[in-house]
Amino acid sequence: MQRQEHWETVYQTKDHTKVGWYQPSCDTLLELIQKIGLSKEVSVIDIGAGASTFVDGLIEYGFKNITLLDLSNEALTITKKRLKDKAHIPNYLVEDITAVSLPQRYDLWHDRAAFHFLLDENEQQSYIQTMCNSLNPQGYAIIGTFAVDGPDSCSALSIQQYNRERMEEVMDGRIAIIDVIENIHITPSGGEQKFSFFILKLI
Repeated sequence: MQRQEHWETVYQTKDHTKVGWYQPSCDTLLELIQKIGLSKEVSVIDIGAGASTFVDGLIEYGFKNITLLDLSNEALTITKKRLKDKAHIPNYLVEDITAVSLPQRYDLWHDRAAFHFLLDENEQQSYIQTMCNSLNPQGYAIIGTFAVDGPDSCSALSIQQYNRERMEEVMDGRIAIIDVIENIHITPSGGEQKFSFFILKLI
């Protein structure tokens, strides 16, 4: 509940276009999806979607089976208002990914915002189990985290940094890492944040 309250407060009190994680477009992520080679008919879930413009890009590219999950109802409300007449396309879930049973299976699991906030091993394992259970056979996941030489906190909360070795250790052989892409995110204030994006595939 404390975590949910934190994110509700963030989206109720801050301009979401000025926070450090904001991206006006998510072209890098869409390029990764193209690299995987998924068709536009696949089902996609965005974990920790917040008010991200990732969904805008998905819709623009022609994806229609989209689910957005976030702890903050306010964040998803911002997204609905921004999408206007396209707001009906995604499904919206206000849930904690470490304690949810998802309503369907997905071909692509995307997360740029949630996993690296999980510091407790039990929560990490619950997340991974839910991800593996919720992906279709041969499904993919793209998880973005702060790199080991990136920030060690975000929104006044501690985070876990990851490289390939750390991610392999926590995944414990349940899903294969097929690629790691290093990326530098430029914040709205002009700062640099180093990210690692992990492309994973069910074994």
